[in-house]
Amino acid sequence: MAIPTAVISDSLLLRKKPFIGVVFRLSIAAIVVLIALGMFWAAVSFHEPDSASTAGWLMAPVVWLLSSAYHKWKAIPIADKGAPELKIARLASGIALGVLLATITGTTLSIAIPLGQRHERSQRIRRLLDEAKALEPASTKNRLEIRSIMNQDVQNFAAFHIQCTDLQSALDENDVLVTKRQELLGQLSYEYRGYTDALSLVTLFKQITAEDAKASAVLRDLIACSTTLEKLDETHKRKFPQLCKASALQQLQVFQPTMENLLRQAQQGGAKLPPDVLDALR
Repeated sequence: MAIPTAVISDSLLLRKKPFIGVVFRLSIAAIVVLIALGMFWAAVSFHEPDSASTAGWLMAPVVWLLSSAYHKWKAIPIADKGAPELKIARLASGIALGVLLATITGTTLSIAIPLGQRHERSQRIRRLLDEAKALEPASTKNRLEIRSIMNQDVQNFAAFHIQCTDLQSALDENDVLVTKRQELLGQLSYEYRGYTDALSLVTLFKQITAEDAKASAVLRDLIACSTTLEKLDETHKRKFPQLCKASALQQLQVFQPTMENLLRQAQQGGAKLPPDVLDALR
């Protein structure tokens, strides 16, 4: 007696159900993994520890789904695992497992690689900041030296010429420090790309360095004026306050408010200014 087609179909469907259960669990696990790792990456990107914690908790149902899928697979009779009529069901299970593994591998790599790059960038930034910090003692010493030279009470041209000679030496040292500072700021600008707050602070220090360069140019003009007067007669030398110093001091006073404003902006932005600069701002 022939077995009815309906009975055969129902029997085949019952044998397929465990495979369907495995496929369902693996598919849901892949989706949850994708969501969890996506949330984790967003939490890391936006510095939200609560979201990272939530992403971690999402891995619990993934573990349950994988455990359930494994037990479901183990419960399938060996005969069904090799039955030709269940080939498509077995293939679907294999595809679901492959998709899950590809999802885990792909999302993990898509997070691990940027995190590694971010860590390397962080190390580079730390090194640059350490180099900038190491420059500060020499910069402070040079800044105080220039200020001391400019505050000298010069009564005659001979003293003025000596003052300019000392100033030339201090400015040469300052040029070396400025060049190094500009290099560090340029590298920090590149490393901080995408970080608006940090980049705005670096931009401020670039502007401060530019203003400092303007002041240095004025002082070099003062030195050039001294060199020119040295070749002239005593009548011209006696006029050094009017011919050289007055113009330089006037230009420096024009630059001062801009420099002070930039320094205050940097201070408000969280920059730690040297003590002598803070005293000058008070």
